[in-house]
Amino acid sequence: MPSAAAATARASAVAALRHSQHRRSHGRLAPGAPVLAYSTQQRSVLGASAEAFALSCAAGSALDLWQRSQDAGGETEESAAAETAFSPWAAVDRRLSAFKALAVDGAARVSAECRRRCGVAGHLAVNRVTGYAGFAEAFGAAGGDNRLILLDIGRALAEEDTDEAAHAAAPPPAEGTSAAAGTDDPHWWPRTVGVLERRLTARLRAALDEGRRRGLDGMDLWNPLLERARHLGEVHTLRLAARSVADAVTAAHGHDPVGRALAALYGTTQALRLSGPLQWAGVLSGETAASLESAADRQCAELAPYLDEIAARLAPPEDLAPTPLAAPDYAAALHSALSWPDGGDS
Repeated sequence: MPSAAAATARASAVAALRHSQHRRSHGRLAPGAPVLAYSTQQRSVLGASAEAFALSCAAGSALDLWQRSQDAGGETEESAAAETAFSPWAAVDRRLSAFKALAVDGAARVSAECRRRCGVAGHLAVNRVTGYAGFAEAFGAAGGDNRLILLDIGRALAEEDTDEAAHAAAPPPAEGTSAAAGTDDPHWWPRTVGVLERRLTARLRAALDEGRRRGLDGMDLWNPLLERARHLGEVHTLRLAARSVADAVTAAHGHDPVGRALAALYGTTQALRLSGPLQWAGVLSGETAASLESAADRQCAELAPYLDEIAARLAPPEDLAPTPLAAPDYAAALHSALSWPDGGDS
């Protein structure tokens, strides 16, 4: 499932990227310019491409983990010993369940954003993006409900008998006077989201301890904390993805500048999405959070010369998932792809 979800994210991102290269603006600000010239379109489409790249790295980690479990007779380090409160899937293997939830939620986010950025064309079935979005939405519940998986992961993290105090007190990544330089390091986001996970874990654990001191248990204890547990589970999956991306970049030994730039943009994009929790948890300062916008724009500008390489890297085989959306002449490609009820042209 992580591999399938990552594939739909890549296909959606490439379709939106190519369509944005060819689609022309009719606005007064820049009539006739490619819509990708707009920073808002760049941030959205290149951000989706960066997340698709990250989901592919995470899918590779999940596949490796699954293969090792097969070699070990179906057992992994986190196989079915854990008690679960919400779902059976996290007990089978926490990391595989986490990768499934991560990939499907990420693919849903990528395909929905790409569909929006392609206008009405993104909603036509022949262009496939709406089908990819529906696939991801369906598998948010199928194959193990993502919300229940995240709830159980968050609960397990808070209940584990580990010394979180030292981890929770760990300083956030060095920020200096600006995050501009730090976010270009592919390892910045893994360090940052790791600190966030530890602090959220410590806070949830403290809330549980306080509830138990008041004599609460079961539903009375957990019901007010469910959203905290779900959010912690989500952050845990993002840390797994961040680690997979950093490992992939490290394995390239500096010979993959495009992968490194995509990794940096992925981290900045996720940090923007989680800027609220990162600030109230004390991981990022307000100044650093405010600098993420300019960092994302700069990273998009750095990727701009490599659009064709990004598309080639992420695209599925042309004969596997053809779509008019990616064609240089979209109108002609759409016309040739449509079948008219009377068998003739419209």
